[in-house]
Amino acid sequence: MHDAPRRLRIRPYAQPDAAPTLAVFIAAVTRTAAADYDPAQIRAWVGPAQRDPAGWHLGMSSRGSFVATVDDEIVGFSDVAADGRIDMMFVAPEHQRRGVAGRLLAEAERRARTSGVAELYTDASITARPFFERRGFRVEREQRQVRSGAELVNFRMRKRLGEPDAPEQTGTGRTGRTGRTGRTGDSPPARHARPAAATTARTATAAAAADRLPPLRPERES
Repeated sequence: MHDAPRRLRIRPYAQPDAAPTLAVFIAAVTRTAAADYDPAQIRAWVGPAQRDPAGWHLGMSSRGSFVATVDDEIVGFSDVAADGRIDMMFVAPEHQRRGVAGRLLAEAERRARTSGVAELYTDASITARPFFERRGFRVEREQRQVRSGAELVNFRMRKRLGEPDAPEQTGTGRTGRTGRTGRTGDSPPARHARPAAATTARTATAAAAADRLPPLRPERES
């Protein structure tokens, strides 16, 4: 017996969303990014300043954020500024590889076009970079910053609206997990590359798990 489709909806961020979006952020970094980054790097990425609920709400409100919900549960969020900057994009680990990040990016592009913005740009984490590349973003430069003793690396990426997404790649390799695209230096640093066999095994396991999840049915923003 198949599970019924679950509704995926995009709506504006509101004050009651502060705690659940903060929880999504922490889970995405500490669980998803933990496959790529060591504990010291994770601590530098989600330190006490990033966990303050009041400060979190102010930041989310100032960026014109929006959230993705599944049956009224917040499963992801993002934003887009008047100049086309995407500051943050996170998806809860248990809802990744189900089209949530794609819907969030589509909403960012829709809002940008409505405002007459010609291109989007972001400072993408190492974890998020493959997702944005598949969606037509190009790397302009690598950026580095030291925070709490850890070197943080992210990538300035840009996409002109109207350009096609990158073609799907066949074969094995890393499947990008959407993490924070965030402010410069808020993305975690790279570690040494993992053996290809280990990377492929993790990708295959995640893909198999995603195949067992019930489908999401999009719903327009009200």
